[in-house]
Amino acid sequence: MTVSAAGRGDGVHLALHVAAGPHPVGVPVPVEVRITNTGAAPIRMPRVLDGSETATRLPHYRPAVLRGAEQVAGPPAAEDPLVGPVRPEDLRLLGPGEEFDPSARSDGGGLPLSTFSTFRPDRPGAYRFALQLDTTGGPEAWMGRFGQEPYRAQVLPLLAEVPQVLLTAAVDVTVGP
Repeated sequence: MTVSAAGRGDGVHLALHVAAGPHPVGVPVPVEVRITNTGAAPIRMPRVLDGSETATRLPHYRPAVLRGAEQVAGPPAAEDPLVGPVRPEDLRLLGPGEEFDPSARSDGGGLPLSTFSTFRPDRPGAYRFALQLDTTGGPEAWMGRFGQEPYRAQVLPLLAEVPQVLLTAAVDVTVGP
């Protein structure tokens, strides 16, 4: 069983899924991210890339964990603005109705969201796991700081197929003793 809440926009649905709880204290809560093409035409959607979670480059995948009004986990600070190239395989083609997890290696090589995978709730209670996806911005905001040139000509037309969206999804999770 999953519980989720989602954001929708421009033919894209963003959802977070978590198995029904309660979840144990001191153990990371497994959060699954799902992006679905809800439109009538194919679109490209990005995987979580080097620099996405820290907002160093587009796409931004900005996770947060809240307990009440307090944010108890968030993305790490960017350590280095040098991010690798965006490659054609980083932009997944989704037909109408297709979905994927942009953070799952099993779905083609996305990076995990470390905020979710490393956060260990330290006490019982209600937590909210939230994720903001931002694909708004010009092509230069997507480019890697090194190694991008061999891929630039291939990637630029693919970026034009990515919907410009700013979406937020959240899911409430109960952590028990």
